[in-house]
Amino acid sequence: MALTTRKKRPVDQVQQPERDARLIVIATEGHKTEIRYFKLFGSKRLQVLVLPSKDDKSAPQHVLARLREFRETYQLDGEDELWLMIDVDRWPVKALSEVT
Repeated sequence: MALTTRKKRPVDQVQQPERDARLIVIATEGHKTEIRYFKLFGSKRLQVLVLPSKDDKSAPQHVLARLREFRETYQLDGEDELWLMIDVDRWPVKALSEVT
């Protein structure tokens, strides 16, 4: 059979794009040091995104609200992770228990 007489087959090329890297989103109470710190952990297989505090809203409930807002706004993969980073020695137990 000659190659020129072959019938073309329909090929289903509709596939969901695959992401290369897992995403870790970290909401922090700080806005400078944490960003610099987590840039050290960058790699091709892992992306770290830091959500720094804005307008001096660094209380645990504000940090958690930023993380929840990010989750509702963006589509996350099953391998993605959301982290909350706060100084536990800075806040009273009551404020910390509200975000756990």
